Amino acid sequence: MMRVKSCDSMSEGSSLTSRNPLICFLYMSRARSTMLLAEELVGKCSNLALIAGIQTQGRGRYGRRWSSPRGGLWFSLLHDLKIDPSLLPFVGLAMAISVVECLKDFGIEAKIKWPNDVIVNDRKICGILIDSKILKNKTSHIIAGVGINVNFSSNILPVELKDKTITLFDILGYKIDLISLLDALTEKYYAYMKELQRENLSLILEKVNTSLYGKGEEVIVYTTNGSFRGKLERIDESGALIISVGKIEYFIDYASVKKLLKL
Repeated sequence: MMRVKSCDSMSEGSSLTSRNPLICFLYMSRARSTMLLAEELVGKCSNLALIAGIQTQGRGRYGRRWSSPRGGLWFSLLHDLKIDPSLLPFVGLAMAISVVECLKDFGIEAKIKWPNDVIVNDRKICGILIDSKILKNKTSHIIAGVGINVNFSSNILPVELKDKTITLFDILGYKIDLISLLDALTEKYYAYMKELQRENLSLILEKVNTSLYGKGEEVIVYTTNGSFRGKLERIDESGALIISVGKIEYFIDYASVKKLLKL
């Protein structure tokens, strides 16, 4: 099991060395949202991880507020790896797999809650948000926004989040080095993105379905058109969630799902 000291020595605007020579880490003690900052930098730079000590306007899907206190790993990775637009649903899953594997290094078993969360003990430890632009049938850029609850207790969160959230500190009882975690995470993510560039989905699909939260269980899915109950089967080759109701299988795409609950 990897165990490292807490690192609080990062200074405002500091550029940090990454194991991946293609990525620059840029740290800010406070930011509105690393995702918003990354969007402002599109076309000006790439292969950049923007890291914030605190986010004051962190957001998730549908503009939902993401609580981002000091001690978490809040970052957005702006990169220009080109992939076919049909593979975009797998970008968030590639990041989710990377998070799951990093947590496993600490002896933590995490699950991927489709489409964009990582869960430990039925509580959320990580959220992922993907943004992209398509140019000439390829992605011109991708922004992977990630929030991981790391070096703080969930007790400091707003009361409505405490029972739904878990942190690494809750589990481990000690703090870890955020930059070492980010380094390992981006290294794994880039490896999976290279697989997507080669349009090789087999490895990603296998790993996602192995770690899929609620697989084989009864769930209720809330979509833009309503809700229904069924058995969660798998993620398919298009990145859709397969839910069976009796002998009928329903394909739920990323854009239409609003919430998924395990019964």
